[in-house]
Amino acid sequence: SYDNNSIPVKDNSIDLITIMMVLHHTDNPLDILNESYRALSENGTVIIRETNAYNNDILEFNIIMEYNLGFVLILCVILKIEGMTWFDAICHSFTTIATAGFSTKNNSIGAFSGLIQWTIIIFMFIAATNFSLHYYFIAT
Repeated sequence: SYDNNSIPVKDNSIDLITIMMVLHHTDNPLDILNESYRALSENGTVIIRETNAYNNDILEFNIIMEYNLGFVLILCVILKIEGMTWFDAICHSFTTIATAGFSTKNNSIGAFSGLIQWTIIIFMFIAATNFSLHYYFIAT
């Protein structure tokens, strides 16, 4: 059972642990870190995001925006190669990464080929995935 001091898992059993904006809310953050490392597998990864006195929020925002812009540009080029007009490719790339809902066609992505539909679906999935997982897959 959970007792607020231990994670109810075996030692060395977790491959990825994310601790996002939690430590500054606790009385003893070192206990949380020690318990996380106890549960972490030998080749596991811990991703920690925490506030600091220097306010890196603007830097983090820029990194996320550059990352998203990269996805938009890659998707735009792929959709153009697959047969969309530049206008449709740009519009669908922005909406796929941001909200996955807008289309320039009444039939939405149903107006395009199956290849284009699957490309958009794959990028929707990637865009909806937590950035901690993106980092984990890129870093390993």
